[in-house]
Amino acid sequence: MKQKPTILAVDDTELNLDIMVHILKNYDVIPSVSGEDALQILAEEDVDLILLDVVMPDMDGFEICKKIKQNPKTKAIPIIFVTVKNSEQDIKQCFEFGGVDYVSKPFNAIELLSRVQTHLALIACRVNVCKKLEKMEPDRDRLIGVLQNISNAISNLSDLNTTGLKTANKNDNNVDHSRDIKLIFSKSKKLINSMKEKINIELNAG
Repeated sequence: MKQKPTILAVDDTELNLDIMVHILKNYDVIPSVSGEDALQILAEEDVDLILLDVVMPDMDGFEICKKIKQNPKTKAIPIIFVTVKNSEQDIKQCFEFGGVDYVSKPFNAIELLSRVQTHLALIACRVNVCKKLEKMEPDRDRLIGVLQNISNAISNLSDLNTTGLKTANKNDNNVDHSRDIKLIFSKSKKLINSMKEKINIELNAG
């Protein structure tokens, strides 16, 4: 198990990489000077977060991001774009291409560190929730099984009561209440099915 998160920092300017490594000295930062190099590192290393420059030669940050998101192994890794472009349209593009955040250049050490810490905390929360959901899976299956048994029992009772009421009503010349009883059982089954769906939705939301 890793002692600290691994961050891939991608920028074609080595000075910028040195600054990021210094600001994030408490993390395991892997510097990369190009898109091809970054993709190679991602194929070999277990990376938790990516800091990605937008304006780079050969392959810009958006193209690199696109390739990362197309790869099943790397598509879930959060990407924070690092850019000198800070217009509304530029920021919009960062999110449209799949970034979770952006940091403007020149770097503000407090801003960069805070954004990195925030997204690493979100990753930790997501992992924790997934682990809890895995533990809850058997309980969910058991609960759904119980609800299914109740639903089956309601169906059987509905058939028995409907048949019995029809016979009794014919003998006693009373009003036929079988339709009302059937409606009650039908609504009960719908309620059970709704509960089953809600359990699935809530436990799969993570």
